Parts: sequence; C-alpha cells; structure tokens
Amino acid sequence: MSTTPRQAPPLFSPAPQKRGRDLTAVSLLALAAICAVALALQIYHFWPFMTDDAYISLRYSQRLIEGHGLTWNDLPPAVEGYTNLLWVLICAGLGALGMNLESAAHLLGIVSTVLGIAAVAAQVYRDYPAKVRFLSALIACLALSLSAPVAVWSLGGLEQPLLAAFLAWAAYFGIRWTSNTKGKARDADIIGLLLGLAVLSRADAALFTALFYAGAVLTDGVRTRTLIARARLLPIPILFFAGQELFRHFYYGSWVPNTAHVKVAFTLHRLYTGLRYELYGVRSEFIFLVLALIGCIALWIAGKRRQVIFVATASVGWLLYILVIGGDIFPSYRHFVPAMALMGFLVAGSGLLTLSAPFRFSRVRVAIFLTLTLLVLTSDIFSPLETWEREGKQVGIFLRTAFGTKHPLLVSDAAGVVPYFADMEVIDPLGLNDYHIARHSVGGRGYGWVGHELGDGRYVLDHKPDLLLLANFKSDPLFSADQQLLADPRFASQYQLIHFDAGPPNPIRAGIYIRRIDGKLGIVRSDDHTSVPAYLAAINDANSVRLVDGQAQLVIAPRTSAQFAAIPLGDKVWKATLLGSGAAQLTVHPSPANVACVSCVRPDAKGSGALTVENTSNQPATLASIQLEKNSGD
Repeated sequence: MSTTPRQAPPLFSPAPQKRGRDLTAVSLLALAAICAVALALQIYHFWPFMTDDAYISLRYSQRLIEGHGLTWNDLPPAVEGYTNLLWVLICAGLGALGMNLESAAHLLGIVSTVLGIAAVAAQVYRDYPAKVRFLSALIACLALSLSAPVAVWSLGGLEQPLLAAFLAWAAYFGIRWTSNTKGKARDADIIGLLLGLAVLSRADAALFTALFYAGAVLTDGVRTRTLIARARLLPIPILFFAGQELFRHFYYGSWVPNTAHVKVAFTLHRLYTGLRYELYGVRSEFIFLVLALIGCIALWIAGKRRQVIFVATASVGWLLYILVIGGDIFPSYRHFVPAMALMGFLVAGSGLLTLSAPFRFSRVRVAIFLTLTLLVLTSDIFSPLETWEREGKQVGIFLRTAFGTKHPLLVSDAAGVVPYFADMEVIDPLGLNDYHIARHSVGGRGYGWVGHELGDGRYVLDHKPDLLLLANFKSDPLFSADQQLLADPRFASQYQLIHFDAGPPNPIRAGIYIRRIDGKLGIVRSDDHTSVPAYLAAINDANSVRLVDGQAQLVIAPRTSAQFAAIPLGDKVWKATLLGSGAAQLTVHPSPANVACVSCVRPDAKGSGALTVENTSNQPATLASIQLEKNSGD
C-alpha cells in the first residue's frame, strides 16, 4: 500500500494558529526597544557630527526666519545655494518655534531615520508569516540602526534621512501596489505624494520617481497596458517638480539650483571618482549588502519576485546615478543612505532563511544571521568623521564677536559653519552661493574635487573684502580659488596674514588675511591721526591674538616683543601711544630710533614706518592698538 508524501505548506501561507494571547504588540515593543538602543549608541558614538554644508542650509533657514527670504546674502543676485528646500523650510519652522537650528537639524535627522526604519518593520509585520516576523524585522531594522552611514547622517544636518524616510514609506505602499492580490489604486496616489515630498527634499530626487515607475512596470513586464497602468504614480511628483521649477525660475531666475552649475560635469575623471566612491562604499557596507543579497534570494524563492524587482530597481538605479555624477566628498557615504533605506526591505528577507522548515526555526541559522547583523558594525571602521567643523564654529564665533559690529565683508572657502556663526556678509569663492563664480568658466572643469573647482580671484578682490579665510584656516592655498587670490598683485599689497586663537571648547589657532588699509578692520588714517590695531603685528608664535573684553587684542608673552611694519606715515614724524590693559608693561622702540623723541616713529623713503613693542615684564601684556599722532615738535 503506497502513501503520498506529506507536503509542507507554502512559507507565506497563514501560520498555524496557536491558542493564547497575541504577542504582536509585545514583539513590536521589544523590536523598538532593541533598535532604539542600538541607534542611540551609534548616535552617541558619532556625536556631535554636523557637516559644513549643513550650515549652508541652516543659514538659509536663519535668514528666512529673520525676514530676508531664502537667501544666503544681501549681496545680489540671490541664488539657490541649497538643494534641499523642504529640509530648509522644516528647520526654519522649528527655528521659528524657538528651537536652536543645530538642534532642529539633529532632531529632524534622527526622527526621519526612525521613521524610515519603522517603514521596514511595518512591511514585515504586514506581509511576513507570524512565526518569522520578529526575527526578520529585527535583522533588517537592527542592521539599519547599526550601519554607520545611517547613524552618521541622522546627525549630519543634511536631507538624506528625510529623503530616506519618504522613500521607505513609498516603498511600503509600492510593494503592496505592485503585488498581484493586494495592490490598491489609491496606493499609487500615496506613493506619488511621498515621491513628490522627496522631490522637494532633494533636487535630484526626481530620479526616484522614474525609478519607482520603472520598477513597477518591470514587476508586470513591459507592455503598453502596464506602462499606462503604472503611470498612476506619476502626476503628483511631476506636479511637485513643476511647481518647484516655477518657484526656482521666478525667485532665483534659474531653472536649476546654483549648485548644479558648480558641481555637474560629465567626464571620465568623474566616472573614476564615482566608481571609487562606490567601491569604498561597498567595502564599508559589505555585510549589510551581503544581507540584502541573501534577502533577495530568499524572497525570490519564497515567491516575492515582484518585491525584489521593485525595490532593487530603485536602490540599484540610484547607486548607478551616484557613480555617473562622480560620488561625493562627504564622509561615511551619505548617498548610500537612501539606497540602504530601500534595501532594508530586502535585508528583511534574510529572516526567512532562519527557518529549516516552514514555521520551524534552526538555532544555527538564527545565530548566523544575528551574528551577521551585528557585524554591520564593522562599517564604523570605514567611517572616520571630519571634525574641523567644530573648530570652524569657534572661528565663526570669534569673527562675529571681534568684528561683527563693524559689518565687514568676509570671504570664506568654508561656506557653511564659519559664515553661519560669523553672521556677516560673505562671498563664497567656490561659487556654491555666488551667481557669478558658479557661471565663471575655468579650465579643467570636471577633473578636480567636486564642488571645489571654480573660482575668480579678480572678481573676489574687486569687492574689497575685509577678511579672507582659506580652506584649512591657515595660509595654504588648497583650491584654484585660493591660488587665484594669492596670485593677484593686489593681494600682497593690501592683505596681511594674522593668527588668532579661538575657542574653547574646541580651541584652534587659525590664520586669516585682513585688509590692512582702506578697509573696516585695518589701519585707520586721517590727516593728524593713525590707529593701528594690535592684531596687525607680525606673526610671532609666542604671542596670541585673542578675544579680550569682546575685542580682538594682542597678548604679548613675557619678555617678548611684537613687530609692526609698513605703517603708512607720509612724510611726517608721529608719536606713538599704546592702548590696552597691559600698556604700562610695554615699551615702544621705533625704527630707526629717535633720541629726541623715544616714542616717535619716522617714515622711511617710501613713507612707511616700523616699530617694536616690547613686554619688559614677567607677565603677559594685552595691547589693543597703537595710536599715532603727528609730532608737534617736528
């Protein structure tokens, strides 16, 4: 007598029901607690990172709050130096409610990250067998929480977490919409709304609308009927895109953001840097990507081919786009974050392989997949952060405190953190926030560091800026824009490098060029009086320019001197008087010395004078300025 082998039920058929209480709520709470702790520890590990470009967005937010509109400067014409309109507006809204804008950006990033991870959990608990829901969701959500790019850019101050959240929830509804049995037409409208918000979150996120549409079409096969049916998701994001384009054109007079003129170039070098970016990103996120690949295989075998095609089309398509545009310059692979938010739905499929048979766990497989999930932490090794923004904050605060009341014009390669905290008019010499420089053609475009290739030294110096701050806060010309400035003959004759000490809590000795004459911060002259700020002393590492009583003053070390040269005097002799809390400890030594008047300064053949101020005491002495009066006895 023959018997028919008993056939196991399909994996995605309803799980055998057991009597007892429903543990779904308990498992969700446990999942939330585990992932919250993991994400919090990662955020604590990377705290308090915020990238320089984040402060560009926050400057636009701040000026919007203050009633200056979406502008970076009062200098015309206004430009769109941001690429994340919705992010700028939300931060401005939180700021208008009284929140510190740095805190607002951190909060928005963290909340967006949590919402993106929650979309993956919601998908798993909606579709997966009850037996494997918790473990599948734990693998995916924990992997996202432990990934360095996800944690870093929840703090980074730019739009990636917000974009990722919109995409994750669009994928949540898209997976149901593209399925054979559960798809609902209204899901397409929700997807369209979320993709429309994504368009407002990042200028090039319109690509995701095309990718979601392509993925939806591919799930059914490319046919005329499919092309028409899946077009249901297109009208809303197209409307959002068109609306932003019209706003951009009428507000800024351009059809693309100002940043596009600076960054976009299609060269073989950009392909090389894009490939390099992708390879290093894959190295960093190798374990996460392995889990995504395993999940793809598991979902495919389980009959979820539509889900794999739909999600993979959008995530892989985005990474290919990043390759073409040349990658990115920021740490921890921020452009991987939107793709990883989508891949989280694929990573969840790994949980299906923890079963050795339908609805029966294999302890060995569970251990293997949980170990792999924890190994996502290895991405931290490949995610060193830039920390110079902390020192840049101190530099900006110093400049605002020391010089803000004089309303100087600043030129700063670091267009984010320094201008934000300096709170003064600024020229961006690299062009992200400058109409002229962004459209000023240069040789070798597309063969340098993305966003740092442009410059026009003559144009910048024509504005007679009072302060010039190069990229490394020292004097080394890192970029073409710096080299053009230093090569202009006007620069050597009109600007002087000084070092000043800013901080704490992040102390730095920074270098900045100050316009010595005919500016707001340099030497002030009249017919019978000349005032020389003490910070214009020649650089001496023993001395220090610091904030004293809210002003930039020179602190001369004990038994040390400070030299002042090229003081414009004309053809007269001037008597020097020292001002400052340490003036009594200081002695003036003019060059050449004058026996008849020991504190008098005589001009040389070019009409310039020089003197030395000596600290003869054993204590530091503070000098604010040197006042020169015409010697009546001359």
